[in-house]
Amino acid sequence: MDLVGKAGAWHRSFRKRFGRGFVYLADEIFLLAQKGLPAAQYYDDFPQMENGVGMVRHYADRFAQRQRTYPARLPGTKAVTLVTGSASAPFLRKVVADRLAQIENMMVQVAEVPNLFFGGGVSVSGLLTGGDIMKTFRRKSLRGTVILPPECVNAEGLFLDDVSITDLEKELGLEVKASSSGQPFRAIEEVWA
Repeated sequence: MDLVGKAGAWHRSFRKRFGRGFVYLADEIFLLAQKGLPAAQYYDDFPQMENGVGMVRHYADRFAQRQRTYPARLPGTKAVTLVTGSASAPFLRKVVADRLAQIENMMVQVAEVPNLFFGGGVSVSGLLTGGDIMKTFRRKSLRGTVILPPECVNAEGLFLDDVSITDLEKELGLEVKASSSGQPFRAIEEVWA
């Protein structure tokens, strides 16, 4: 039995016995296994979201609600580059970027950044560093506003490697906006506001 199946068995057992799943796999596991994300009910009240457990599900559900209010057309051309780790890249491309690209005059690019700071085995967006983003973008053509994933910078605007958002803006020559877990799509929406 695979990890998703084994954890699922424990989850169902705990839910039946205690009324809560208790065992929750990180979204990264579902994404890497190319399994669909569970529904929000799986995560109960999202007790481990700050650790990436249920974060993608939460964002997917929030995006489904928010995108209904998005304009059909912008008065002028706007561009965004969505930065992400490799685990979330397929979700961002399929769900978020594809929907944003339906807005006339909106240009969207997803920039997948490998996490070299932690040796390449870590694929979550929240642990990306400013240095890894700079290295990746030196090899890519970027445009518009660069939108960082939630939780990759702290309250002072610093990445884990002490690179600041200001440092990143200077290096890239582009505006960089951090998104937050509380308002994950606000930074994108501010581009056309």
